Amino acid sequence: MTEARQYLSSWQAALAPPPAIAPRPELQHGRVNEAVGWLRAHLGPLRGVSEFTSAVGEVVGRPLTFGQARQLVALREAAESAHEQLAARDAIFRDLCGQLYAGAATDVMALRGALEWARRLRAMITGGPGPLTPGHLNAAESAVPTDRLAKAADAWHEACVALLAAFSPQRRPELAAELDDYSGGYHLLEAMFEDPGGREVWHAYQAARVSLAAHGMGAAIDFCIAERIEAGQVPRVIERALLQEWSDYQLRADPALAPLLAAGRDALVDEYQRLDRALATAAAEDVIRASNGRRPRGDTGESAIVRLEAAKKTGHLPVRQLLDQARHLAQAIKPCILTSPLAVSQYLPAGLTFDVVIFDEAGRISLADAINGIYRGRSVILAGDQKQLPPAVLSSSALSDGDQRPAEFEAAAEPESVFDVAQRSGAFGNLTLRWHYRSRHAALIAFSNEAFYDGRLLPVPGRGPQYGPDGPGAGADGPEAGIELFYGEGTYRSRTARDNPGEAARVAQRVVHHNTTRPALSLGVVAFSEAQAAAIETALGEARKQHPDLDRFFGTDRLRGFFVKNVAAAQGDERDVLILSVGYGPDEEGQVTTDFGALGRPGGWRALNVAVTRARYRTEIVSSIRASDIPESGGEGPAYLRRYLNYAAEA
Repeated sequence: MTEARQYLSSWQAALAPPPAIAPRPELQHGRVNEAVGWLRAHLGPLRGVSEFTSAVGEVVGRPLTFGQARQLVALREAAESAHEQLAARDAIFRDLCGQLYAGAATDVMALRGALEWARRLRAMITGGPGPLTPGHLNAAESAVPTDRLAKAADAWHEACVALLAAFSPQRRPELAAELDDYSGGYHLLEAMFEDPGGREVWHAYQAARVSLAAHGMGAAIDFCIAERIEAGQVPRVIERALLQEWSDYQLRADPALAPLLAAGRDALVDEYQRLDRALATAAAEDVIRASNGRRPRGDTGESAIVRLEAAKKTGHLPVRQLLDQARHLAQAIKPCILTSPLAVSQYLPAGLTFDVVIFDEAGRISLADAINGIYRGRSVILAGDQKQLPPAVLSSSALSDGDQRPAEFEAAAEPESVFDVAQRSGAFGNLTLRWHYRSRHAALIAFSNEAFYDGRLLPVPGRGPQYGPDGPGAGADGPEAGIELFYGEGTYRSRTARDNPGEAARVAQRVVHHNTTRPALSLGVVAFSEAQAAAIETALGEARKQHPDLDRFFGTDRLRGFFVKNVAAAQGDERDVLILSVGYGPDEEGQVTTDFGALGRPGGWRALNVAVTRARYRTEIVSSIRASDIPESGGEGPAYLRRYLNYAAEA
């Protein structure tokens, strides 16, 4: 650019004084000498223009016209002039603002703060926006000597450091920010001065903390501080930490306990899982082997009767009659018969007896239904849960009021089961099973364990989802394990069908989602009423039209097949994933019903306990109401539902 400027200056000097525009002669018709003279007169200036334009073009890296070159040089000269003026003003700004001004790197916010401070000082001295006189400035400067101000600032800083050192590192940034604020610091110091006992409490806390740290409890105290544990819970945390430290010491010190260390525990869990699966396989093989060993060798007597019946095309003997004629053979090759209580008299002859008769889900079997099996056994085992549904009684009032609602099973008068009668008789020994084998995530059983079982249930160690060698391997702590609550906008049709189609459609969406994301895990749907179960079946029928792949769910696998059932029918079932449809919600007028069906009747809480404990891996609750929508005076069953929805929302 310097060379370009020199070229421009020399060219301007050659033209000074600026020549008038030379008239162009008539080159074609005029005289030759005049044309030659005119061209020679412009040759020098044109050469200068060319050299100037070329020099500027080389600097900018592209070809330019003479006008563009002149414009660039003019802009550069204007920039240099502005820079010189800015440099002159920069010195003025530095004199006015001191260290706050740093040219382009000036902290504008700090500069504005200083200006605001100066404005407030001016207002304090003059009482308004008037300017400060030299006398005002001298008075202000003499009133606050710079050495005294510096000493005061240093003293304030030292006091703040000493004060903050008395607090935990986690609290210091927060307190430092408060002290750095005029109003915040004032209020903080005022609160400290107005708390005369705080110092004694603080010193006692520090002494206790030092003492606990000296005894190995420092990490526990740091945990309580970091997590802001409530004061009432601190002793329990300390006690747990102390017991944990003691147990770890014992595990390290005693060679006999070495397998119980962390690595050893993991190995034990793996070994337990392996043996558990091997035991189930071996037990089935042992039963098959023992049964095969008892098969008859000949084709006479009872064996001939069975073979003859097997060879028939039609005209078979009734099952009860066939078992009567071949009872010894039947019990030899099939020593265990699985049947329902009502089918015992229908299919088994009167004289057929067993060493042991076992009633599963005995809490749902009435004494009248059980007696046919009891008298056939030399000994009886009753397995049941009094916290689940009692024997089913068909509600006589379900259809009596003309509302066309479907009949449901209800615990109308808490009917006695054979399990209740046996416990009351005193003739049976009582063995409480505390191991809970089904739920493979703590959240799935935690609510019922606390609400109904007094916290007595224990999960079986290491029973993560394992479904054979090719199972999905979804760990009990997987990303979707546990409980999740989904709110819908359904309407409970309390005056007509007593169902909730909107919520049923949301359930169908969750079924489609499960089929897409977790196809290897089994699935079941439970509703609190038969009407809602029917509505879900209808919604799934519509979903199958849009998602034909859902058809795979509707099989006949009794143990892993998909089902939609009401609570009464679902007791005894279990699936990897369960979807629970609450069903109840705002009615056609937007009012939440106070009629919660079987839940609102005596013992209705049992239905809730059954519904929320069917899942192994994950439970999804689809609800049109929140816990706060359920009246607190609605009865025992709705009260437990309210608690469960709260629990699920926080899980």
